[in-house]
Amino acid sequence: MAFLDHIPILVCCKDLPKGPCPFRFHAIWTKHPDFLPLVEESWSHEIDGTPIQLLVGKLKRLKNALKKWNKEVFGNIHDKVKELHNDLCSIQANITENPEEELFKMETNISKKLDEVLIQQEIFFKEHSRIKWLKEGDGNIAFFQRVVNR
Repeated sequence: MAFLDHIPILVCCKDLPKGPCPFRFHAIWTKHPDFLPLVEESWSHEIDGTPIQLLVGKLKRLKNALKKWNKEVFGNIHDKVKELHNDLCSIQANITENPEEELFKMETNISKKLDEVLIQQEIFFKEHSRIKWLKEGDGNIAFFQRVVNR
């Protein structure tokens, strides 16, 4: 009979600092008028090195520029939706109490902004649903195969 000197150990890792989030390209960026000029400007700077070093360097610079631009232009879409919705409700409440032309203009502007941000949020949710489906797959594939093979 062999003697093992293994001792079980329990490690708790819930408070470890998280590393940086991986870079993800968002389709909504392509709809923004500043996207292509940002890419062209970032890509146009010269870098010295081999062709692969050029590619890697330009991609790194573009990634950093897109991350910064995303925070400045888009920020947190969900927070923007909540904020604009609250602003719209507040203005509409003011309109019922005191209908002034300026409030109607503000309501129109905020409604347009809210519509734009809701479209951005919809694109965001579509992207994330595809990512989730690709990661987790289709849990009921037999059902879909039966439907397709009829």
